[in-house]
Amino acid sequence: MVSPAVPELTEEHIHESIDARTDSLISLRELGPPDLVHLLKQPKGNQGKQHGPSAQIKIVEGLYCCYNAFSRLDMRVHVTIPGSVESYCVDERGEKRKATDELWLETYLCSVLRAYSYADDGSGETIRKIMGVRRFNPVTNTETEHRFLNAAEQLFFRGWQLGSDSVVQVPNSVSNHLTTGLLKYFQTTGRYASGINLFEKLRTQNVEVSSLLAKVLFMGNEEVQGIRVLHQALKESPMDYVMLDTQAEFLLKKAESAATPEQKEERLRMALGCADRSTIAAPSEFGTWARLAQVYVAMEDWENALTILNSCPITDGLRGTPDPTTNGEQTDDEDAGDEKKTAGDAPEPVNGEAVHGGAAAVEKPTHAIDPGEVKADPEATHQNDEHLSKLNNKRLCERWLDSLFMVLYEDLRVYTIWRTQMAQYRAQSMQYRKSAEEWEILGSLAERLQHTDEAMEAYRSCLAARFSPKALAGILRVFERNKNTREAVAAFIRLVTWQYRWYSEFSPELLRTVRSLIEDEGAVKVRSIIQATSMPQNVLDLTHHYAALCAKFRSSGTDG
Repeated sequence: MVSPAVPELTEEHIHESIDARTDSLISLRELGPPDLVHLLKQPKGNQGKQHGPSAQIKIVEGLYCCYNAFSRLDMRVHVTIPGSVESYCVDERGEKRKATDELWLETYLCSVLRAYSYADDGSGETIRKIMGVRRFNPVTNTETEHRFLNAAEQLFFRGWQLGSDSVVQVPNSVSNHLTTGLLKYFQTTGRYASGINLFEKLRTQNVEVSSLLAKVLFMGNEEVQGIRVLHQALKESPMDYVMLDTQAEFLLKKAESAATPEQKEERLRMALGCADRSTIAAPSEFGTWARLAQVYVAMEDWENALTILNSCPITDGLRGTPDPTTNGEQTDDEDAGDEKKTAGDAPEPVNGEAVHGGAAAVEKPTHAIDPGEVKADPEATHQNDEHLSKLNNKRLCERWLDSLFMVLYEDLRVYTIWRTQMAQYRAQSMQYRKSAEEWEILGSLAERLQHTDEAMEAYRSCLAARFSPKALAGILRVFERNKNTREAVAAFIRLVTWQYRWYSEFSPELLRTVRSLIEDEGAVKVRSIIQATSMPQNVLDLTHHYAALCAKFRSSGTDG
């Protein structure tokens, strides 16, 4: 086994990192910062004989810090060598408090959730954001899994205290960072049976957990049982928006794989009913409206899809008291202020809409409605679909949606220029030159626009100039989708090695990738492909480590 890669950063002033961490405790939110290990070292023995890196040093003091997001405390273990060990916690005011077993249980669960939440997806984006962090797998076998799930079970109904993703307006018992981490763990490791057992026990205490149980059942291809769970739970709680959204998501996926157009239409109609009810049950949640827009897109009802998308409640990503949303009706004072601003900034609106920013350069639809027009015309409303009747007071067009169109137009413009120039250079038998960073950006652009071949071409050109984990991760996704096992394994090995170079020994996305390859091809074939490469043995050991995790978790395909 390759030795762990441990980053080391040197302070200019002793304990400045500890002081900075203590000062920031009052402003920490969500899951908090990564763990911190602070070591104080001094030279050994006679300092006059050895100098520089070759001089021997010894550790005389160590401090381990781990943030408890449940109780908003920083748990610490202070070690003096030689001497004693002291464990305590520091509150938001910087005062020391006694550490209890319950606080350590909360801290352990938070540390595992952070390991999955802050892990890199293989592209290197997360590694670039937080430097000097060692990332390793906190759950390496069934014993540690049992400890993790036992802690999650005990603290499950306090998970809302951890906060949630920015798309969730109000964290609750089934929509928070704890449930997100649990679902990501089960999806990454394929330990669906453990997830089913956990949520089955929790469902007896709260019927809302049925939505999570159904999601894990769908992951494990137990769709019939998952539908039964949702059906029974919705009888008890017919307006639970998470269960309705889960049902709509499942029906939407089944509609995409329908055998006949009639079957697809029927499934989409059922998905529309579930998604519409979820928006009624939770009108302030972004996810329910986004799901309804997805259903309309699948039905190719573009006008209603845009109307729903424009009605999505948008708030900033910050916790606390959000700024008032621009959706819905405004007060008379606000309307008057808007009219004065519009009149002063743009006396001649374009196509019935005030011009702001770069929107003047983009052609607007001729039937766009004035942003100051709050109430819709009753006769026009009567012609609309009944599902949109409650949106008569919504504004068109919201600025955030207008900005998204501007981004899309810019993507299309850059893509069109790129492909036109490429065609011209090829017609003249000339080489089209770009820097590695430009090729990486163009590849990401083509992938966003779902031009897979062009994205692969750009990513390959980027890798020909220099190594890029983002480009290689994009290529790996295409190889995995096309079932190109040998090329996928080769890309996987290079990404694992680069991750280790930056102190990352664990990536949930890469673990999911190798687990998927083993399920499709079998562990013996994947190991043989890895061993057949001409890579050094240390590199092969890093790669085999991921395959060994799948074997420990008894993933499908590891038996043979």
